[in-house]
Amino acid sequence: MEWLKQQHRALWRFYREEFGESLLITAAAFLVICLLAFGVGLFFKSLPDTIISYFQEMIQLEGLIDEDGGIDLLALFGNNLRASAVSILYGFIPFLYLTALALGTNALILGVFAAYYVNNGVSLLVYLAGILPHGIFELTALMLAFAGGFLLCRQITQYVRSNTKGMMKPLMLNLLRVFILHILPLLEFVCFRRGGGLCDAPRDGAFYVIVSAERAAKGESYNERECDTDPRHLRQYGVYRGEDATAPQP
Repeated sequence: MEWLKQQHRALWRFYREEFGESLLITAAAFLVICLLAFGVGLFFKSLPDTIISYFQEMIQLEGLIDEDGGIDLLALFGNNLRASAVSILYGFIPFLYLTALALGTNALILGVFAAYYVNNGVSLLVYLAGILPHGIFELTALMLAFAGGFLLCRQITQYVRSNTKGMMKPLMLNLLRVFILHILPLLEFVCFRRGGGLCDAPRDGAFYVIVSAERAAKGESYNERECDTDPRHLRQYGVYRGEDATAPQP
């Protein structure tokens, strides 16, 4: 127990002295890109449709949807854990700050999703209500990973330029503490919320609302042929045979 307390004290000291600044800059950059993507999505109304189609295909390829059309919690946890680890490991490549690609992609998707809702007459509050209950923990974990990647790249670049001694070992140890003591528990809690009855995974979040909004905006309904050809897809979004997707969902 005393060892664990020592790790936490060292971690908070790392936040105060080095990591806090990187974290604030990362969060600010993420917010700015989100807002820019939201504005662009409102102006170019066809752009959100294209990006969301790509996102849905990516979700299928990642295997995050199980046979019943719900979210595979183990696959979700593994995907988030891998994304966080890779975002930090990008920092080992000096000068390029490749973590910015991961940050920009995630911020772009969130901003475009918000524009999609507004373009289809759905309140932005619905969107926020769909992602915040568990998304706040996922986003926090990702912000920590992005900030870690940026800080690591900056330090690696400084090491390459000036061959500064004694800086990498403490940094790597502190980033390991961030990953184990903060990022990992946050991602585990996300799966607990989804799997423990606090969220209804098959109809939770952006997946369900995006499809409902798209159908309602186009004035379309699910028909018998759609139910027969892809029943899993319909179950994923809480719509079953004979139901009208434009009707209010319980």
